[in-house]
Amino acid sequence: MRDQRGLTLTELLVALAMLGILIAGAYQMAIHQGRAYSAQDQIMEVQQNLRIALDQIVDDAQMAGYDSDRPASQIIIAQPVVPGDDHLTVSHEVNDTTERTVTYTLSGGQLLKQVTFTDASGASTPEPQEPLLDGVVGLIFNYGLDTNNDGVADSWVPASGTGTARIVAIRVRLSAGPTHPDLTNILLRELESIATLRNGLL
Repeated sequence: MRDQRGLTLTELLVALAMLGILIAGAYQMAIHQGRAYSAQDQIMEVQQNLRIALDQIVDDAQMAGYDSDRPASQIIIAQPVVPGDDHLTVSHEVNDTTERTVTYTLSGGQLLKQVTFTDASGASTPEPQEPLLDGVVGLIFNYGLDTNNDGVADSWVPASGTGTARIVAIRVRLSAGPTHPDLTNILLRELESIATLRNGLL
């Protein structure tokens, strides 16, 4: 006759132990996979936000010095660019009676944007400072100088090297990483772009 005995207690305990190991392994794998997806999402978000912030800086820099020169204009852009190594201020005319000044700075890991409107009488109205990007570890500006009046940048220098030379372009390098504490070891992401000034500056 066939043996009809069931599992012994030892066999049952061994089976339960093996099942526990399999479940624990599957759980750890699920956690690891979830973290991998989270990390990838964070990286994609950082890259997207970097691009958006960089595009804003470039757009504003390209407008530096714009002055319509219309007879009705009461605005004179006295200082189109205030160069800095880790900050930048640019100004342009909005209409015949208004100047717009934008300053980008890095503070406490945040990229900040400050917009100020100044009317023809010199009265200024600053808007609330706007945080554009968190997790920023680097903001570097270099300036393209036109030394032979051909309208093209011949050399790139930091803010201290601009002097009285004509600034025709601004190079922006922005780097940031995920702010989630579990992702601090992930490599930083860095983007660079060049803003060619539409209004040649002296």
